[in-house]
Amino acid sequence: MIPVDYEEGKRIVDTCTCECGAAFTLPWGGTWGIDSYVLKCAKDISHNRIARPASLGPYDIPGWNLSTLRGRREQMTQELGKEKATKLRKYEGVVSLTRMQAMEILKTIWPKAPEFEVLKAAMICHQYGLNPLMKHLFLIPFKRKEQGKVVGEDWVAVLGIKTNRLIAQRCHNYSYLDLTPRRMTDQEQEKVLGEVDDSRVWAITMIKDVDTGAKAMGVGSWPKDEVPYGVEKGNTKLNMACIRSERQALDRQYPGEMPQGIEVIDEEYVPIEGKSLISLPEGDTGGAKEISAEEIEGEGFHIDLTWLEESKKDLKWTDETMLSFLASPPYKVSGKSVTEALNKLTREQAEDFVKEINARLEKQQASLFE
Repeated sequence: MIPVDYEEGKRIVDTCTCECGAAFTLPWGGTWGIDSYVLKCAKDISHNRIARPASLGPYDIPGWNLSTLRGRREQMTQELGKEKATKLRKYEGVVSLTRMQAMEILKTIWPKAPEFEVLKAAMICHQYGLNPLMKHLFLIPFKRKEQGKVVGEDWVAVLGIKTNRLIAQRCHNYSYLDLTPRRMTDQEQEKVLGEVDDSRVWAITMIKDVDTGAKAMGVGSWPKDEVPYGVEKGNTKLNMACIRSERQALDRQYPGEMPQGIEVIDEEYVPIEGKSLISLPEGDTGGAKEISAEEIEGEGFHIDLTWLEESKKDLKWTDETMLSFLASPPYKVSGKSVTEALNKLTREQAEDFVKEINARLEKQQASLFE
């Protein structure tokens, strides 16, 4: 049994269950020598852990907008403008986008985003069944700081926390334990971190897989001296810490199933059009620097090998064809392998190379419908 006040207990009874899955009742605890209301498991009086079942909202379900199509289109027009909304209407509710379809959506919504980030974001959408129109993924420019001064901006792909829940809940049934996500207590910080860190806001999330019984804990934090984006709309440092703790818990519970190396945000506070946000806290990668474990890395650029191999296959190019292409203007680089040749490109050449390959893929795809 768990002592609670009546209002809190009523809320828990309405939204949560016991860890075992049974419902809670809310009797007065006098019978058991407790001078308050108590949460009592209907199955076993000794149970004392609260579980909140994770569930998909209608916004996250593919095709959810079909029953409210008019309202959804009005929302798209308001957020994107009539011209963009009309152009992208054909992709409403679709979660099986090809890479090229995802790129069309991303380029329409965020025309100023660099080609590299558009490509990475498109690959994420294709691999995980995501759609930017459903606010699954965003491209956002973050201010880049050096020694406290803004020296530029970096565009990054970010996922909404609801997207992480969606990916997990497509294949798994899990619950949140102990009223998490929530702020970590000092006792929990000492137990998990070894000390109480007063420089950051810390949060904790505990989840349990209903089918396997496996449990996972995640912790997250946000610097107290960093103002999070969307604060004018109600976002808080604690909310950001909770989001990060939940993402870590999902990563630990379902390793390898979540997109890696990508910042997680609260989609409620992100504008659909990219405005420069504050810099990410020091030490955060902030974006999709990697989609696969293998990349070609040159001077100031990365080329994903998964994308390269898929593109070669789609174009029906061999390594010899690719080497011949790289040896011709404007690149004029050579090597014993494609990887060696690409490593010799400058950043500008690499950007042009990716753009040229994507243009050829788009032209090839368009020809299929002629």
